[in-house]
Amino acid sequence: HMAGHVGREITAALINHDFLAENKHKLQLTASGSLFFEQQLNIDIAQLRQQKRQFITSCLDWSERKYHTGGALGHALYHFFQSKYFVLPNKNVKRALSLTPNGTRFLNDILDVHL
Repeated sequence: HMAGHVGREITAALINHDFLAENKHKLQLTASGSLFFEQQLNIDIAQLRQQKRQFITSCLDWSERKYHTGGALGHALYHFFQSKYFVLPNKNVKRALSLTPNGTRFLNDILDVHL
């Protein structure tokens, strides 16, 4: 899944758009969130819920010390960004991702995230 500043901003935007609900650092997918993930991102929520891994979790980022989306949903979100070339591995920092111009545009246009 995506951590760091970008991961945290995406999670905050999903909460602000009422796609995720947060209560005491626990995340839940909302009804509008299910529609968003399925219709906008083509992520099969029913299939994710059937996986052995936890469906959704709040994951505390070690560098940001803030929470981002983990679990099967966070992993699916990362794969969506990767498949669209919205993020690429950072060549200079191990395990880091770089947001591409198309990724920046997507975040601006769809989630109102301005990085």
